[in-house]
Amino acid sequence: MKRLAEITSFCLLFVLPGKAMEVRTWTDAQDRKVEAVLMKADEVSVVLKLKNGKEVSFPLEKLSIADRKYVEENSAFLADTKEVIADDKARETPEPEKIRELSTSMHHGQNG
Repeated sequence: MKRLAEITSFCLLFVLPGKAMEVRTWTDAQDRKVEAVLMKADEVSVVLKLKNGKEVSFPLEKLSIADRKYVEENSAFLADTKEVIADDKARETPEPEKIRELSTSMHHGQNG
């Protein structure tokens, strides 16, 4: 089951996104350009990761019409990807009582 989750995460992060994970040229309303990857988006802004690794927030209203359309087309994918990653992490994180049980059984196994 864990293997299936890993494969699903891989596909969502690297195979399916295509456009959503690519470095692209973003243009603002004043025709200024920057190379970046779309990291997050909501109703009012986007977070872009620049080539130097820095993440910057940018108001949607300042983007070109084409870039706003790109965000609209790709923001649902970003949200879905985050949900899958969170679900996978939740499945991989052991519950505290299971950790205690494992620790206790390991401790008793060493003494017995």
